[in-house]
Amino acid sequence: TLAFHNYAGDFFNRKTAFTDLGFDQSYFETDYSTDDLEMETKNNLRISDYDFFKQTLDYLEDAEEPFFSFFITVSSHNPFDYYPESEEVAAFNQLEDKLVKDLFNSFAFFDSSLKMFINQLDERGLKDNTLIIIYADHESLINRDEYSSGRDYNLTRNLKKPEHVPLFIIHPEIQNKIDERAVSILDLAPTILDLLGKTEMPEEFFGRSIFDNQEYPILFLHEVPQLLFHDQLYLIGENKFEQVGYYKENQANSPITDDEKERLRETIKYLRSLYLKRQR
Repeated sequence: TLAFHNYAGDFFNRKTAFTDLGFDQSYFETDYSTDDLEMETKNNLRISDYDFFKQTLDYLEDAEEPFFSFFITVSSHNPFDYYPESEEVAAFNQLEDKLVKDLFNSFAFFDSSLKMFINQLDERGLKDNTLIIIYADHESLINRDEYSSGRDYNLTRNLKKPEHVPLFIIHPEIQNKIDERAVSILDLAPTILDLLGKTEMPEEFFGRSIFDNQEYPILFLHEVPQLLFHDQLYLIGENKFEQVGYYKENQANSPITDDEKERLRETIKYLRSLYLKRQR
Protein backbone atom coordinates (compact mmCIF):
# COMPACT_ATOMS: atom_id res chain seq x y z
CA THR A 1 0.00 0.00 0.00
CA LEU A 2 1.50 3.27 -1.19
CA ALA A 3 0.58 6.93 -0.60
CA PHE A 4 1.83 9.79 -2.79
CA HIS A 5 1.55 13.58 -2.39
CA ASN A 6 3.53 16.30 -4.14
CA TYR A 7 3.62 18.56 -1.10
CA ALA A 8 5.28 18.64 2.31
CA GLY A 9 4.81 15.55 4.47
CA ASP A 10 4.27 17.60 7.64
CA PHE A 11 1.36 19.52 6.09
CA PHE A 12 -1.79 18.27 7.86
CA ASN A 13 0.62 15.82 9.54
CA ARG A 14 0.16 13.51 6.57
CA LYS A 15 3.50 11.72 6.95
CA THR A 16 2.44 10.43 10.37
CA ALA A 17 -1.21 10.02 9.38
CA PHE A 18 -0.44 7.81 6.38
CA THR A 19 1.61 5.50 8.59
CA ASP A 20 -1.15 5.38 11.21
CA LEU A 21 -3.67 4.60 8.48
CA GLY A 22 -1.63 1.55 7.51
CA PHE A 23 0.23 2.58 4.38
CA ASP A 24 3.46 0.60 3.94
CA GLN A 25 5.22 3.43 2.08
CA SER A 26 4.52 7.14 1.71
CA TYR A 27 6.19 9.65 -0.61
CA PHE A 28 6.17 13.44 -0.47
CA GLU A 29 7.74 16.33 -2.39
CA THR A 30 11.26 15.65 -1.10
CA ASP A 31 11.09 12.14 -2.63
CA TYR A 32 10.83 13.68 -6.11
CA SER A 33 13.67 15.07 -8.20
CA THR A 34 13.70 18.69 -9.39
CA ASP A 35 16.23 17.91 -12.09
CA ASP A 36 14.91 18.17 -15.65
CA LEU A 37 11.35 19.11 -14.70
CA GLU A 38 9.02 19.23 -17.69
CA MET A 39 6.32 21.44 -16.17
CA GLU A 40 7.39 24.12 -13.70
CA THR A 41 4.48 26.03 -12.17
CA LYS A 42 4.30 29.81 -12.16
CA ASN A 43 4.07 29.97 -8.36
CA ASN A 44 7.24 27.88 -7.96
CA LEU A 45 5.53 24.80 -6.57
CA ARG A 46 8.37 22.30 -6.21
CA ILE A 47 6.74 19.45 -8.16
CA SER A 48 3.83 20.05 -10.55
CA ASP A 49 1.10 17.45 -10.98
CA TYR A 50 2.56 16.52 -14.36
CA ASP A 51 6.04 15.73 -13.00
CA PHE A 52 4.47 14.19 -9.90
CA PHE A 53 2.53 11.70 -12.01
CA LYS A 54 5.47 11.07 -14.33
CA GLN A 55 7.98 10.31 -11.57
CA THR A 56 5.46 8.26 -9.59
CA LEU A 57 5.25 5.83 -12.51
CA ASP A 58 8.76 4.65 -11.63
CA TYR A 59 7.67 3.91 -8.05
CA LEU A 60 4.67 1.96 -9.33
CA GLU A 61 6.80 -0.08 -11.72
CA ASP A 62 8.99 -1.14 -8.79
CA ALA A 63 6.02 -1.95 -6.51
CA GLU A 64 5.16 -5.56 -5.75
CA GLU A 65 1.82 -6.53 -7.28
CA PRO A 66 -0.95 -6.43 -6.34
CA PHE A 67 -0.71 -2.94 -4.84
CA PHE A 68 -3.04 -0.19 -3.69
CA SER A 69 -1.86 3.38 -4.31
CA PHE A 70 -3.38 6.63 -3.10
CA PHE A 71 -2.61 10.03 -4.68
CA ILE A 72 -3.24 13.57 -3.49
CA THR A 73 -2.64 16.18 -6.20
CA VAL A 74 -2.58 19.98 -5.91
CA SER A 75 -3.50 21.54 -9.29
CA SER A 76 -7.23 21.54 -8.64
CA HIS A 77 -6.92 23.14 -5.19
CA ASN A 78 -7.11 26.84 -4.36
CA PRO A 79 -5.56 29.29 -5.00
CA PHE A 80 -5.72 27.54 -8.41
CA ASP A 81 -2.38 28.85 -9.68
CA TYR A 82 -0.44 25.58 -9.57
CA TYR A 83 -0.20 25.35 -13.35
CA PRO A 84 2.52 26.49 -15.80
CA GLU A 85 1.87 29.66 -17.81
CA SER A 86 2.72 27.65 -20.93
CA GLU A 87 -0.34 25.48 -20.27
CA GLU A 88 -2.90 28.28 -20.17
CA VAL A 89 -5.86 27.56 -22.48
CA ALA A 90 -6.62 30.30 -24.99
CA ALA A 91 -10.37 29.58 -24.87
CA PHE A 92 -10.45 30.71 -21.21
CA ASN A 93 -9.05 34.18 -21.98
CA GLN A 94 -12.59 35.45 -22.54
CA LEU A 95 -13.36 34.86 -18.84
CA GLU A 96 -13.30 38.12 -16.89
CA ASP A 97 -13.10 36.66 -13.38
CA LYS A 98 -9.43 35.81 -12.70
CA LEU A 99 -10.29 33.22 -10.04
CA VAL A 100 -12.61 31.38 -12.42
CA LYS A 101 -10.04 31.59 -15.22
CA ASP A 102 -7.35 30.15 -12.92
CA LEU A 103 -9.74 27.40 -11.82
CA PHE A 104 -10.46 26.35 -15.41
CA ASN A 105 -6.77 26.45 -16.36
CA SER A 106 -5.91 24.41 -13.27
CA PHE A 107 -8.37 21.70 -14.17
CA ALA A 108 -7.23 21.71 -17.79
CA PHE A 109 -3.65 21.22 -16.63
CA PHE A 110 -4.67 18.44 -14.26
CA ASP A 111 -6.63 16.76 -17.07
CA SER A 112 -3.60 16.77 -19.38
CA SER A 113 -1.37 15.47 -16.57
CA LEU A 114 -3.82 12.70 -15.78
CA LYS A 115 -4.12 11.78 -19.47
CA MET A 116 -0.33 11.42 -19.67
CA PHE A 117 -0.35 9.28 -16.51
CA ILE A 118 -3.06 6.88 -17.72
CA ASN A 119 -1.43 6.58 -21.15
CA GLN A 120 1.88 5.79 -19.48
CA LEU A 121 0.21 3.19 -17.25
CA ASP A 122 -0.95 1.54 -20.46
CA GLU A 123 2.45 1.75 -22.15
CA ARG A 124 4.23 0.32 -19.10
CA GLY A 125 1.81 -2.58 -18.75
CA LEU A 126 0.27 -1.27 -15.51
CA LYS A 127 -3.23 -0.45 -16.72
CA ASP A 128 -4.58 -3.95 -17.40
CA ASN A 129 -6.64 -5.30 -14.51
CA THR A 130 -6.30 -1.95 -12.75
CA LEU A 131 -9.12 -0.06 -11.03
CA ILE A 132 -8.78 3.74 -11.08
CA ILE A 133 -10.97 5.94 -8.89
CA ILE A 134 -10.80 9.75 -8.98
CA TYR A 135 -12.67 11.98 -6.55
CA ALA A 136 -12.42 15.27 -4.65
CA ASP A 137 -12.57 15.58 -0.88
CA HIS A 138 -14.41 18.92 -1.15
CA GLU A 139 -15.67 21.28 -3.82
CA SER A 140 -13.83 24.41 -4.95
CA LEU A 141 -16.27 26.64 -3.00
CA ILE A 142 -16.50 29.19 -5.80
CA ASN A 143 -19.72 31.12 -6.28
CA ARG A 144 -19.19 33.74 -8.97
CA ASP A 145 -21.30 35.08 -11.84
CA GLU A 146 -19.28 33.12 -14.39
CA TYR A 147 -19.14 29.86 -12.44
CA SER A 148 -20.49 28.24 -9.29
CA SER A 149 -19.12 24.97 -7.96
CA GLY A 150 -22.06 24.15 -5.68
CA ARG A 151 -25.55 22.89 -6.30
CA ASP A 152 -28.54 25.17 -5.81
CA TYR A 153 -30.32 24.15 -2.61
CA ASN A 154 -33.32 25.89 -1.07
CA LEU A 155 -32.75 25.93 2.69
CA THR A 156 -35.07 26.92 5.53
CA ARG A 157 -32.18 26.99 8.04
CA ASN A 158 -28.67 28.44 7.94
CA LEU A 159 -26.82 25.17 7.33
CA LYS A 160 -23.79 23.85 5.51
CA LYS A 161 -24.97 22.53 2.14
CA PRO A 162 -23.96 19.09 0.84
CA GLU A 163 -20.85 19.50 -1.31
CA HIS A 164 -21.04 18.61 -4.99
CA VAL A 165 -17.88 16.79 -6.09
CA PRO A 166 -17.07 14.48 -9.00
CA LEU A 167 -16.45 10.74 -8.83
CA PHE A 168 -14.87 8.84 -11.72
CA ILE A 169 -14.49 5.06 -11.83
CA ILE A 170 -12.34 3.59 -14.61
CA HIS A 171 -11.99 -0.15 -15.14
CA PRO A 172 -11.61 -2.28 -18.30
CA GLU A 173 -14.82 -4.19 -17.52
CA ILE A 174 -17.02 -1.15 -16.76
CA GLN A 175 -18.98 0.49 -19.58
CA ASN A 176 -18.91 4.29 -19.77
CA LYS A 177 -22.01 6.04 -18.45
CA ILE A 178 -23.08 8.98 -16.30
CA ASP A 179 -24.92 8.32 -13.02
CA GLU A 180 -26.65 11.26 -11.33
CA ARG A 181 -27.35 9.50 -8.02
CA ALA A 182 -25.94 11.11 -4.88
CA VAL A 183 -23.32 9.02 -3.09
CA SER A 184 -20.71 9.83 -0.47
CA ILE A 185 -17.05 9.17 0.30
CA LEU A 186 -18.27 6.52 2.76
CA ASP A 187 -19.41 4.53 -0.28
CA LEU A 188 -15.93 4.36 -1.85
CA ALA A 189 -14.49 1.50 0.22
CA PRO A 190 -17.48 -0.85 -0.21
CA THR A 191 -17.59 0.04 -3.93
CA ILE A 192 -13.91 -0.87 -4.34
CA LEU A 193 -14.34 -4.16 -2.50
CA ASP A 194 -17.46 -4.93 -4.54
CA LEU A 195 -15.53 -4.38 -7.79
CA LEU A 196 -12.76 -6.64 -6.50
CA GLY A 197 -15.28 -9.44 -5.94
CA LYS A 198 -15.84 -9.25 -2.18
CA THR A 199 -19.48 -9.97 -1.34
CA GLU A 200 -19.45 -9.45 2.45
CA MET A 201 -18.42 -6.05 3.81
CA PRO A 202 -16.86 -5.27 7.19
CA GLU A 203 -19.61 -4.39 9.65
CA GLU A 204 -17.77 -1.13 10.45
CA PHE A 205 -18.62 0.21 6.98
CA PHE A 206 -21.51 2.68 6.91
CA GLY A 207 -21.50 3.14 3.16
CA ARG A 208 -22.72 0.82 0.43
CA SER A 209 -21.46 -0.18 -2.99
CA ILE A 210 -22.85 2.17 -5.61
CA PHE A 211 -23.21 -0.76 -8.00
CA ASP A 212 -26.32 -2.10 -6.28
CA ASN A 213 -28.12 0.62 -8.32
CA GLN A 214 -30.13 2.02 -5.41
CA GLU A 215 -30.06 5.40 -3.70
CA TYR A 216 -29.65 5.30 0.07
CA PRO A 217 -29.90 8.06 2.68
CA ILE A 218 -26.52 9.79 3.04
CA LEU A 219 -25.49 10.77 6.56
CA PHE A 220 -23.46 13.91 7.28
CA LEU A 221 -22.05 14.30 10.77
CA HIS A 222 -21.78 18.09 11.01
CA GLU A 223 -22.48 19.97 14.26
CA VAL A 224 -26.03 18.66 13.94
CA PRO A 225 -26.45 15.36 12.03
CA GLN A 226 -27.90 15.87 8.56
CA LEU A 227 -29.29 13.50 5.99
CA LEU A 228 -29.54 13.75 2.21
CA PHE A 229 -32.03 11.49 0.45
CA HIS A 230 -33.38 11.96 -3.09
CA ASP A 231 -32.11 15.58 -3.00
CA GLN A 232 -34.06 16.33 0.20
CA LEU A 233 -32.06 17.57 3.21
CA TYR A 234 -33.05 16.66 6.78
CA LEU A 235 -31.86 17.41 10.30
CA ILE A 236 -31.86 14.41 12.62
CA GLY A 237 -32.99 15.01 16.19
CA GLU A 238 -33.66 12.64 19.05
CA ASN A 239 -37.38 12.49 18.34
CA LYS A 240 -37.91 13.86 14.86
CA PHE A 241 -36.61 14.22 11.33
CA GLU A 242 -36.96 17.82 10.15
CA GLN A 243 -36.83 18.59 6.44
CA VAL A 244 -34.75 21.74 6.08
CA GLY A 245 -34.06 21.99 2.37
CA TYR A 246 -34.12 20.49 -1.08
CA TYR A 247 -32.25 20.70 -4.35
CA LYS A 248 -34.20 23.14 -6.50
CA GLU A 249 -34.70 20.70 -9.35
CA ASN A 250 -36.36 18.16 -7.05
CA GLN A 251 -38.92 19.41 -4.55
CA ALA A 252 -40.74 16.10 -4.13
CA ASN A 253 -40.72 14.74 -0.60
CA SER A 254 -39.20 11.26 -0.31
CA PRO A 255 -40.48 9.60 2.86
CA ILE A 256 -37.97 7.74 5.03
CA THR A 257 -39.31 4.63 6.77
CA ASP A 258 -39.42 4.42 10.55
CA ASP A 259 -37.02 1.47 10.45
CA GLU A 260 -34.50 3.52 8.46
CA LYS A 261 -34.86 6.45 10.87
CA GLU A 262 -34.15 4.18 13.82
CA ARG A 263 -31.14 2.65 12.06
CA LEU A 264 -29.73 6.10 11.38
CA ARG A 265 -30.22 7.19 15.00
CA GLU A 266 -28.42 4.07 16.21
CA THR A 267 -25.58 4.78 13.77
CA ILE A 268 -25.22 8.33 15.13
CA LYS A 269 -25.20 7.08 18.73
CA TYR A 270 -22.52 4.54 17.88
CA LEU A 271 -20.29 7.09 16.15
CA ARG A 272 -20.70 9.54 19.03
CA SER A 273 -19.68 6.85 21.49
CA LEU A 274 -16.53 6.16 19.49
CA TYR A 275 -15.69 9.87 19.41
CA LEU A 276 -16.19 10.25 23.18
CA LYS A 277 -13.96 7.25 23.86
CA ARG A 278 -11.18 8.83 21.81
CA GLN A 279 -11.61 12.16 23.61
CA ARG A 280 -11.13 10.43 26.98
